[in-house]
Amino acid sequence: SEYSDSVGCTLGVETPSYLTINSTNKNSVELKWERVKGATGYRLYRAENDGEYKLVKTVTDTTTKNYNLRPDVTYTYRIAAIAEGATYTFKSEYVYSEPIRLALDPVDNLHVEKYYSNGVSLGWDAVNGATGYRLYRTSETGVTTLVKTITDNTTNTYSLVNGQCYRFFVKPICQSGTATVNGSNSEELAVFFTAQPHVTIPQSEVNKIHLHWDNV
Repeated sequence: SEYSDSVGCTLGVETPSYLTINSTNKNSVELKWERVKGATGYRLYRAENDGEYKLVKTVTDTTTKNYNLRPDVTYTYRIAAIAEGATYTFKSEYVYSEPIRLALDPVDNLHVEKYYSNGVSLGWDAVNGATGYRLYRTSETGVTTLVKTITDNTTNTYSLVNGQCYRFFVKPICQSGTATVNGSNSEELAVFFTAQPHVTIPQSEVNKIHLHWDNV
């Protein structure tokens, strides 16, 4: 008998679709994609700042999270579906995500730590991923100025006028090469400045001391 016409057969697994960043939370992202029929798992790869893609993990679900990310790095993800058997492994083409960069959390707990004769000491909670902070001050006349950029989460600011009210806020930043990632402003801290006298002890005698302080 004659043979019938041959029929082409392609073994493999389809490419996942609709890879999206479902949500971001501090130092992590959640990725989601459509399930692929016949797939036994999915391989998640990640590239940093247009670098080489590296395997992060292999999962069986269509949702996964990636942790320990930094706001000074741009991340891009790709997913491939796999179908594994006893003697074979098929891998699909890749589907790619849009580049993503995490946002910095705002500064919390901005407070006065100490008053001086012409200034105050301010402190706040450190922000994960921040490489520095910008301190701003608004005077009673409504003029806002950048006081300084620092790397610590505590600092002193001087040249305050006794009896005036100042408003302070802090913006976290993350420096990445020549680029700067700016976080959101903290809540404003209103400070009614009352100067603290600077006391010195210029001399002492037996059972007696002489005190001196600056006028306020």
